[in-house]
Amino acid sequence: DLQVLGHKELRRIVHAFRPQAVGFGLNYLANIPEAIDLARAIKRAVPGCFVFFGGHSVSFVADDVLRQAEGAVDAVV
Repeated sequence: DLQVLGHKELRRIVHAFRPQAVGFGLNYLANIPEAIDLARAIKRAVPGCFVFFGGHSVSFVADDVLRQAEGAVDAVV
C-alpha cells in the first residue's frame, strides 16, 4: 500500500525481494502518472519483472496507458 509505505520503501522491497510480477490497483486516473514512474523504477531494478495495472478507471484508458508507459507496463487488466 503506497499510501502507507511510500516510494522509497517500495523500491527497497522490490530490490530485496526481486519479484517476478508487480501489480498496481489504480482506481483514480490522477494516480496513473505516478504509477507509471514507479513501474519504470521497478523495471530498472528488476528488468524481467512483469508489471501490470488493474482497476475500474485504468481499464477504460488501457491503450493510452500502455502507450504512455513505453514498455514499463506489460498489461492492464
